[in-house]
Amino acid sequence: MTLTLKQQRTKLDIIKTMNSMLKTTPFDQITINVICQKAFIHHSTFYRYFADKYDLLGGVLTLICAPIREELTKGISLMTTITHIVTSNQAQFRNMTRKNKRAAI
Repeated sequence: MTLTLKQQRTKLDIIKTMNSMLKTTPFDQITINVICQKAFIHHSTFYRYFADKYDLLGGVLTLICAPIREELTKGISLMTTITHIVTSNQAQFRNMTRKNKRAAI
């Protein structure tokens, strides 16, 4: 399915909203209701682009890891690139993997 520019922008806005929330909130405490409120969208819009919040988390990881290919083409090693990405996004990774009463992600 090819998305229009507006649809691409909406999808990216949802991903960026989740990414922003992960800076301060553990993944298990983030609900689709809150994501929709913060992104100023209806639930039906959320489900047009994502099956659930785990699907959205995949979009966040794709966004965070996007610089990998570019840095590799510049000759920067994979380990240096990954270290930079993890360091730059520590809060998000911590909140994605924090253990809670249910199984960790």
